[in-house]
Amino acid sequence: MKKKLLIILFFICLIQPSFSQKKNDSLNACWIIVHPMNTSYIQKHVKTIITKSKDDCVISLINKLIDSCNNKNGINYLQTISEISKISDGYVSEYFDEVGSKLFYTCFDKLFPLIYTKNSQFNNPLEKIIIQSIGSEISDAKNPQQEKKKIETFVMQKSLKFGTEKRRYLTNLVNKIYEFAEQS
Repeated sequence: MKKKLLIILFFICLIQPSFSQKKNDSLNACWIIVHPMNTSYIQKHVKTIITKSKDDCVISLINKLIDSCNNKNGINYLQTISEISKISDGYVSEYFDEVGSKLFYTCFDKLFPLIYTKNSQFNNPLEKIIIQSIGSEISDAKNPQQEKKKIETFVMQKSLKFGTEKRRYLTNLVNKIYEFAEQS
């Protein structure tokens, strides 16, 4: 009986690390990007995922979230991007400066309900990403007027389906982008 108990304990000790390894793997962005996305899980463990994962895997995770933003559950992907952006990590912040305009132009229809508020102070994490990213594109462009024309045309097209308040919000957002561009 004692021998059987020792054998059982031995096998439990062998098996247990594989269970804990699965938990540790699921907190790694490299593991997450090759498995089905669980956005609520990512949001819950975002700090650990960002700080414990390789930089290129975190960037791939952000790209996968952005690429998935127009899916059925696009708002969940955008909320996850917002949670990731709150982590003050240098390379993550820098990367959002690069992909914020992609987020705005490709995910606008899902993004707008998350960022729009009637009297916005423009301190929503997603708004900040957009303002900084597009503002930087304008200030770094060889032809800033061409970049301004691009956003104005896009916003004008999108605002056709909106009422006065939402149009005002978009005008104010564009103005914030221009302010950021001038300060850069």
